[in-house]
Amino acid sequence: MRYTNTGKVVCQFTLAVDRPFANQEGQREADFIPVVIWGKQAETCGNSLTKGQRALVEGRLQIRSYDGKDGNKHWVTEVIADRFEFIERRDDNKQKGMESFVGCHTVPPRYGMTCGEFARMVNAEENIGCALDIVRCEGYDPRVSFPGWGRPWVMPSLAMPRYETALLYPGTCLLEGTNLSEGRGTADPFALLGAPFIDAEDLCRELESLALPGLAVTPAYFTPTASKNAGTLCGGVHLHVTDAAALRPTELGLRLLALVRDMYPRDFAVLPPVRENGRPFISLLAGHRAFERPDWDAETLIARARRECAAFAERRKPYLLYE
Repeated sequence: MRYTNTGKVVCQFTLAVDRPFANQEGQREADFIPVVIWGKQAETCGNSLTKGQRALVEGRLQIRSYDGKDGNKHWVTEVIADRFEFIERRDDNKQKGMESFVGCHTVPPRYGMTCGEFARMVNAEENIGCALDIVRCEGYDPRVSFPGWGRPWVMPSLAMPRYETALLYPGTCLLEGTNLSEGRGTADPFALLGAPFIDAEDLCRELESLALPGLAVTPAYFTPTASKNAGTLCGGVHLHVTDAAALRPTELGLRLLALVRDMYPRDFAVLPPVRENGRPFISLLAGHRAFERPDWDAETLIARARRECAAFAERRKPYLLYE
């Protein structure tokens, strides 16, 4: 993408078009066609178009000449685009029909992108066509987490009082879709977890036996002042992050739910949909419907999450702005 002397924006790229027939070896070859696009659509292409993306281009053919460095006149045929659209959308981390306010795009719970990077992804994958102008943040290093910034933690929500809360949330947020207290109405949401029917020492012992990395667990009894089980004594566990880099919050959340389900099969329950003919809230949080079956398997869901995260790590690469 570049700007002309008069301030107009133009973007040039090459479009690979498969030929409709195979060659003598039975292989499909491609023609590489230069494309020129102007205006707001040029800004969209410059900010969001990456190698390998599928796109629809409509326009007119133009033949122009130029003098090459060899002193000879050359001719080139190119498409002057009138219309450009992305035609690819990826749904790696969320099933069709599971989009909601708490999961409006197909990304893992912790996706590791800045607001600008995420905007580039959504703009491209949702075919929005916005002329994005991303202002890069000087000095930002994605390898440095919050403690390395030397700044005080500012709560993005009353339920997110600490940095450690943000580390645990991608996994323990699943409790919001069950009859367990996720700690709302306590001093440590998403780390202080339980229910009236849970024996704190028993659950702590079982969770500790899993030896989950980056985590320490202590038994806890607490009475939420708000939200689920408000005013009722709950038994459960208090989670403590000991190694942020080693912590695996999604696995933690899945294994904790599986333990409570298996230890208290008559008491544990998934909350019903809040709207008639709606999906259970835990399905919207997870992005799939596995939890609607009582025999869901934690190992299967953990393996699925790992596959999807590995695929997403490749999918997000074209939109990252910082090394």
